[in-house]
Amino acid sequence: MEDPGRPELAQLVDRWVAAAVPGNGPGWKAYPASCRVTNWAKWALRGGVLSLAARASLAQQAEWIARNLEFETRGNHLVANAKALVFAGVLLECQRAAQWLALGLRLLEQQLPEQILADGGHFERSPMYHSLVLEDLLDLVQLARLSPEQFPQATIEYWQELVPGMLGWLQLMTHPDGQIALFNDAVFGQALGPATLNDYAGVLGMAKGTQPSHLGTGYVRLESGNCAVLFDAGDIGPDYLPAHAHADTLSFELSYRGQRVIVDTGTSTYTAGPERQHERGTAAHNTITLDDADQSEVWGAFRVARRAHATLEALEHGGADQHVSASHDGYLRLSNPAIHRRTVRLNPTAFCLEDTVTGGGQHRASYALHLHPAFRWEVAPIESSGQGWQIVGGNGVLARLHVDGAVEAQVEQSHYCPRLGCPEPNSRLRLVWQTREQTRVRTELRFV
Repeated sequence: MEDPGRPELAQLVDRWVAAAVPGNGPGWKAYPASCRVTNWAKWALRGGVLSLAARASLAQQAEWIARNLEFETRGNHLVANAKALVFAGVLLECQRAAQWLALGLRLLEQQLPEQILADGGHFERSPMYHSLVLEDLLDLVQLARLSPEQFPQATIEYWQELVPGMLGWLQLMTHPDGQIALFNDAVFGQALGPATLNDYAGVLGMAKGTQPSHLGTGYVRLESGNCAVLFDAGDIGPDYLPAHAHADTLSFELSYRGQRVIVDTGTSTYTAGPERQHERGTAAHNTITLDDADQSEVWGAFRVARRAHATLEALEHGGADQHVSASHDGYLRLSNPAIHRRTVRLNPTAFCLEDTVTGGGQHRASYALHLHPAFRWEVAPIESSGQGWQIVGGNGVLARLHVDGAVEAQVEQSHYCPRLGCPEPNSRLRLVWQTREQTRVRTELRFV
């Protein structure tokens, strides 16, 4: 919340307390209640004055959360529940406070080792939700330093040990423009940005992490010259919690000279319907679709049925010439089962994709390259066939596309959603071809 010296904030809290019907309405679901309890507690700890009625409501809300923990949702929601109980337990002086604190700490002790993977990434594999959980952890570290007598020393030390790895993973998933990648459900503006989180950790005396060397979440970053590529070579998320997953295995995002060029479509809505279905589907990402089927069967607003599992096969990212190879089994469920294998190669002047579809029978394969709204696809003459494609921006031609394989290509209008509710028109190039037992298509972008 804002400056504790502003009396209108106390008045706003009191108006909410007077109008609220305990347990009634979306504001009393455990997640928004957890966010509210934490924010009120943080404001009070900074010097804000909560009235007696507000403190009584805070206790009532903490008890509500304790009795309605989101074990059916788990993930970042359960971390938020636990954090709220810890804050309420430290701030309030009432009979139940110690029990809320103990319950919150016990939940965090159970959840954090499961949710934070070996590379420092959050197991839901969304850079946005990772950022939210990292902020939760930084808030808990700061609270523990303000009231160390209420926390086991081993707990404080464990939280502090997690932070550098989480910062390192966030660095891995941050484009040169300073904003997060948009894999799975992720948008700008819903969580603190990478720079703010790094500054927050710095204020607490914790050093920035280094990018991970092992791949618990499956994401790979390649950088060479002016180009940075983020590649998804991992599973969509924990098997029991695919709520924020997209069918985007082996997709990628690309920046050049500090500017996003090839982008993920992003997320404009969480409301079930055609738009949500499209944005979670494979065709909205920079990866191959077979027979118009999603690799992982996304449905509803937050559900996934059969899902693709990825295998990282090779990785070399230490020099100017870098590559990564991975495959997934999401299309083994088709009547003619198939495996998609992709190799990404990057050097200072070119970015190359080698896509192989292996399996019996024929398939209609397609994938689109989605551009940031600052760029557009245009037809361009090339020596070999008389027609090609190029990426054009405000400063002219940025890159030319070369395709090795019998493909059809056309430009389509689409949208880019870096913020909820704010789709922006963009351009994508759709490539389509027929596969047989083993079909390979090579796509190369040469930067001008």
